[in-house]
Amino acid sequence: MKKIVGIVAVFVALTWSGAAMAADGASIYASKCAMCHGAEGKGVAMMGPALADNDFVKGEEGAIKELLRAGRGGDDKKYPNFPMGMTAFPMSDEDLGAVVTYLKGL
Repeated sequence: MKKIVGIVAVFVALTWSGAAMAADGASIYASKCAMCHGAEGKGVAMMGPALADNDFVKGEEGAIKELLRAGRGGDDKKYPNFPMGMTAFPMSDEDLGAVVTYLKGL
């Protein structure tokens, strides 16, 4: 009986810790994106364009993930009125998916 209780306790602990470690798109956005795009994704003057209601953000998830992974600068820079290009953010697929889901909800 003690062995079964121990196994159940380990299972519950592992299940709970996995849920606690699940990617949180809002937290990732707040730590990596909000400084340039604003807390609500409405853009920041001279830093980054609005993401809320942005046609690119409404588009294909894979393209958004690739942009987040690779960034955009130099000749690929899309917005000439912003002095900096977009920084690359290498993240796990799970984190990228969470951020994309968050962005699409802005």
